[in-house]
Amino acid sequence: MIINIIKNKKFNIFCQFFIKNFKVLLISLAIIIAISSTCFFSKNKKQSNLTQTSQFYQEINNLLNSSKQNKIIEIHKFIKNNNNIYGVLVALELAKYFVNKNNFFKAEKILIYEEIKTQDKNILTQIYLRLARIQLQEKKFDEALKTLDHIKNLDWIELAQNIRGDVLLIQGKIKEAKKTYSSVVESKISPTLQELVRIKLNNLPC
Repeated sequence: MIINIIKNKKFNIFCQFFIKNFKVLLISLAIIIAISSTCFFSKNKKQSNLTQTSQFYQEINNLLNSSKQNKIIEIHKFIKNNNNIYGVLVALELAKYFVNKNNFFKAEKILIYEEIKTQDKNILTQIYLRLARIQLQEKKFDEALKTLDHIKNLDWIELAQNIRGDVLLIQGKIKEAKKTYSSVVESKISPTLQELVRIKLNNLPC
């Protein structure tokens, strides 16, 4: 009997609490549903955008081969609007396109823009290597050396040293170029690069 009374009291308290707070509970439920729906649609939208981005990246080579000015403008917009790996990769392809056209100024401008907004160390290294080569072509020797100074990744340092040797050689700094090339040969990291640099060493003036 006592147990039934206690149960009834608990039930009455629960009913009173529910009636009293019905509006608050209803609003809370609505908020939870709204948040869940927003997250769901946001996730789907992001996934859809990523798929479209990936598809556009795959079409880049065809667009670049067309050489139409309106297509190049479209690619520029894509790079500006995509702060992700696809945006960076497209920028690298566009810079390569301008290098092949001997438009080193535009290629350099694109890579400098990507350098500012890119955080990934490996991608930054790729940007610095390409940027240094372009600055070498533009005879911006001091800038090229400064760009190479940014490369700290040991996996890429020998490629950087190869370019550094080229810059020093063109500047007429034969001893420094020889020392730089020698460090690449002695590293024994890449047999192919090693052989290439050994040829450069053998052809250096005494």
